[in-house]
Amino acid sequence: MKNPKLSVLIMAYNHEPYIEQAIKSVLEQKTDFEYEIVIMEDGSSDNTKEIILKYQNLYPEKIKTYQNEKNLGVKKTGRIGLESLKGKYIIILEGDDYWCNADKLQIQIDFLEKNPEFIGYAHNSMMLYDDNKTLKFHEEKPPFYTLYDLAYRKTQFHVSTVMFRHIFKNNWPKGYFDIPLDWLFYMIHARKGLIKYSPEIMSIYRYTGKGFWSSLDEYKKELFTLDKINIFNKFFNGKYHKYFFRKNSNNDKLLLKKTIKYNDFKAFFICLEYKLNYFFAKQTEILRYYLVNILELFQY
Repeated sequence: MKNPKLSVLIMAYNHEPYIEQAIKSVLEQKTDFEYEIVIMEDGSSDNTKEIILKYQNLYPEKIKTYQNEKNLGVKKTGRIGLESLKGKYIIILEGDDYWCNADKLQIQIDFLEKNPEFIGYAHNSMMLYDDNKTLKFHEEKPPFYTLYDLAYRKTQFHVSTVMFRHIFKNNWPKGYFDIPLDWLFYMIHARKGLIKYSPEIMSIYRYTGKGFWSSLDEYKKELFTLDKINIFNKFFNGKYHKYFFRKNSNNDKLLLKKTIKYNDFKAFFICLEYKLNYFFAKQTEILRYYLVNILELFQY
């Protein structure tokens, strides 16, 4: 397919029980445009590869696959996948998730075609647990997200819900693939426009408890978040400093005490860096407040 309007990137690794449902949910989309499906199979040890190849043989004009001989990880595999996409728009679907509305892609494309000030379109999703219990991803219903909302860590959305304009092609921001997290993926796009948000549930996010985030305890989750905020601040050269560090971390004193208790010196310095950034962000805000008021006095 030479000029698809949309590229769907499916990331798959040991997703044998789920990958078929993911692929079918894409193929069942009702659209008036052409779209390609690029599937990255990252050296699975189960039958994920065989299932993917079966669908590629059935839809050779629509499905393109990459099979790694060994597991390369999300950094390398994600980069190969993203840089291979041809569409005017792009969307990522994790191999253990699936879409539950056959009009999803058409709805998103129609909106983005008519609203050039928006860089992306996201929506709510349903979390599906192994015991078949379900829960909405979140209850908030903002009409759109800005870059500052994302930097401030307001409730976001799952990656399999959001479609973006394909603005980077083969020119992704320097350093992005060193930290290819969903949060940063959203932010580098949000620098170019608003992200539309719909409360409609059109995607299922499968919570298996086997993912990276769900495998962490609360201590490690908090440390991971603080570390990535510090890294993101450097990635953006401090431009959004006051938004990243606008609020303090939860239980920050307790977290610092734990790093000392566990003799976790790396974690201690992550917390210390965050605390220093938070302190300087607050001082900058105070200084700005007084400067604005002083300037107003001189105007009278």
